[in-house]
Amino acid sequence: MTDTDSLNHGRLAVPAAYLGILLIWSTTPLGIKWSAEAGFLFGITARMVLAAVCFIGFALVFRRTIQVSKNVWPAYLVNGLGIYAAMMLLYWGAQFIPSGLMAVIFGLSPLTTGILSSIVLKERSMTVMKIGGSLVGVTGLLIVFGSQGELPTNAGLGIMATFGALVVYSVFIVTLKRIARDIPTFSLTAAGVFISALAFALTWIFSNQVIPVDAPSRSYLAIIYLAVVGSVVGFLLFFYILRRIAATKVALVTLITPVTALILGGLLNNEILPPQIWIGAGVILAGLLIHHLGDLLTQVFRQG
Repeated sequence: MTDTDSLNHGRLAVPAAYLGILLIWSTTPLGIKWSAEAGFLFGITARMVLAAVCFIGFALVFRRTIQVSKNVWPAYLVNGLGIYAAMMLLYWGAQFIPSGLMAVIFGLSPLTTGILSSIVLKERSMTVMKIGGSLVGVTGLLIVFGSQGELPTNAGLGIMATFGALVVYSVFIVTLKRIARDIPTFSLTAAGVFISALAFALTWIFSNQVIPVDAPSRSYLAIIYLAVVGSVVGFLLFFYILRRIAATKVALVTLITPVTALILGGLLNNEILPPQIWIGAGVILAGLLIHHLGDLLTQVFRQG
């Protein structure tokens, strides 16, 4: 391969990886919704156990190792148990609300993580524009909460469980920022998957669950997709583009995927959402846009 070919390959690889992340994150909510049709606990347990097997295979093929020194275990436990708690709430809530609504609520993660980082880690990242974006996002969330009367029965429980999963996710991400700075990404992620898979397997065993035999075939396909593509390929693509493009461009994924997830939910799962949900989603996306790009736009206007 010539130098020109290598350069062209690199230019094509980053957009392809970015598109891959968009597709994976857009389809994950619908995958969760479908896999939960086999029973929410079976869906998440099968996904995480299969993902753990995939990570073992990846480590063997590419000769990657996981750090096992004493000082890394607190971070591993926080990651694994955080994944366990967040996924348990998310999959349980998926039984009651449309996949597109799940994506919209979880799209608030940059806002909640930023707020917690400023409080816990004392980061000075919450500028006036970011605070304003967070307030707009919260307003959108309140609009979504107010629409539960127009949704199916127990939708309120699903909304609260999804929001609870968002809070848990943000808390353990911020905690990992403080205690896992020097741990390699692969070690931290793989260990978290292994620990959460073990926790789900134990929950499955002690709750006397049985493997469903009458679940729709799309449930099993969704489980495989989420384990292999969502957990392994998505992880690899995310960190690939994170090292090659600006963090602000990576963050734009969170602006796009709630919209595409809403569209996919309507097209592939016949999800019909009341107008208030779309209004709330629009307000949340406006908050995310202000949070991500507000400071940049302010700087551009000042320079102009």
